[in-house]
Parts: sequence; structure tokens; C-alpha cells
Amino acid sequence: MRSRRTSYSYALLVLALAGCFGGDDGDSATAAGTTTTEPECTTQCVAEACEQLECDAGNVCRAVPLPDGARDDDIYGDCRALVCDGGGGYSSVIDVGDPPFNMRRDCQRPICEDDGAITLLPDETDRPNDGLECTEDACDGATPTATPLPINTACDAQSYCHADGSCQRCPAYTECVEPGPEPNDSQAEATQLGMISDNDADGGTVCGVLSSPTDVDWYVYGGLDKLGNVVDPTRTLTAAANARLCVYARCTATGTSISCLQGAKDTAPQGQNGCCGAGKIAPYVNCEGLDDSMTVWIKVENNDALACLPYQLDYHF
Repeated sequence: MRSRRTSYSYALLVLALAGCFGGDDGDSATAAGTTTTEPECTTQCVAEACEQLECDAGNVCRAVPLPDGARDDDIYGDCRALVCDGGGGYSSVIDVGDPPFNMRRDCQRPICEDDGAITLLPDETDRPNDGLECTEDACDGATPTATPLPINTACDAQSYCHADGSCQRCPAYTECVEPGPEPNDSQAEATQLGMISDNDADGGTVCGVLSSPTDVDWYVYGGLDKLGNVVDPTRTLTAAANARLCVYARCTATGTSISCLQGAKDTAPQGQNGCCGAGKIAPYVNCEGLDDSMTVWIKVENNDALACLPYQLDYHF
């Protein structure tokens, strides 16, 4: 026999409630209009090819042969079907109406040939999907294609396409020109990012460019500690090459303790303690008392002394 197919007949449990609350005479009675459903088979059984399930007089499930000449299909999508002989046996025949499901996304469509073979035909409606937001997926005959969209095409409300097909918050700068504001080359001239709370949704993204081997960009914001949130001033820097990211903090109240969960300890030009590293920095900052509000400085510097280094800085408090 070919592969087994399993079917089940489940018992239905019907609950009849008699003697509902509120009967004046206290007798049990069935609610008016209630119907009782006869249970189906009380046992389970298995149907092979060219068989169907029935309940016998004792409500026991049993498998019986399909009638002579009935058609069955135990393997969908193999270009074949079964013709039953009425006794539980069958013969296999070609069925051109049983092609494989087309779930390939490869610009091809399977069909059944008259001899039962499976052939793939070009199908330009079966477009591929490479998972990139900034490519145009299409078919060139039976060949999948993925054409990058023009650089800086909008790929969502606040993001832009890059040459590698990725969708990023920052545009792809075609010239080494800082988007500003400048100057922000020192801690004293740090770009103000405003006041944000320790609700992580209050963070943001900065798009910048280090326009020379010695260029440094500084940013600063005030962090407000709100009840019920956790202070975790995490920064993530995405750059075309190796850029160095530093985070420094000073509590609004006295006493600032910093440990570097990621990165190495460092001291800012104005004396604040912090952490530096590549990629992602997550300092643990503890302030005296219950209020962990603080001022946070961020520094991005050109670690490989490249002539031009675009970057994207994501931050929250």
C-alpha cells in the first residue's frame, strides 16, 4: 500500500441540565426546546487508502472500502490518483489535475504532464522575496531577480534605502558632509538632544558623519527618572567602519557610580566617568538616593582615522 492517512472520529460530549433553578414544584424537568445530540463513534480508528470511516450499530468506528471505481488521493501533488476496486484495493492512475502546490517563489510553476511527470514552467507571477525592503523582486522569465532601489529611496516613514538593499534610519551620504549641527567637536560644544525620560520609547536616532581622521562628534541630553521605569542608558552605534563610542554621566543629585557592562571605563574631558567601546555601550549608572535623573554625554570618534565615516547612533535612557 501507499502511505497511510489517518482520520479520527471523536466522541461528542453533550451535557443536559435538568431541574433548572426557579422550578416552583421542585421537580426536575428538561428545558423546553432542548434537543439531545446522539453521540458519534465512541472509538477511534484509521482509514487506509480507498477506505472511509463509519460507525457500526454498536457505535464503534470501523473502516470500510470505498465503492468500486471511486477515486482517492493519498498523496496530494504527485500527479497521480487511486482508483478503488471496492474491496479495499486500488490501482494508481495518472491525474494531471493533481500538480504540486506552488509555494516555491522561484518564477516557476509545476504542472503534470500526460505521462505523470512533473514539469516546471516559467511563471512571472510567482515572484521571489529576498526579505530586503529596498529591492524590487521580479521574474526575468524563469529567473528570479532583485534590483536595488535607488539610494535614499524612502522605505518607511523615516528611513532610507542603501546600496546593499537595507532600509536604515540614516540616509546614505554621497559626499563627506556632516549633516550638523556643527561645531560639536568638544564636550563643551555638544549638540543638545533635549530632555528624555527612562521610558525607552523616548530615545531617538542621530545621523552623523565624521568628516576627517580627527573629527569627533559630541551629544548631550538630560535623563529624567520616572517612577516605574528602569534607567539603562544604552547606546548602539552603526558605522561603515570601526568607530569608537563613549558614554559619560553625572547624576543630578550628588554621588555618581558607573560600571561598564559593555565597554571599558573612561573619563570625559570635564571629569565625568563613563564607558567606551565599539558598537554598543551599556553603562550601569547608580545615583545616591531614589532619583536616578542625570546628564548624559555621548562621544563618537573616528577610531580608524578614515577620511569619511558615516554613522547612525541610537540611544535611550
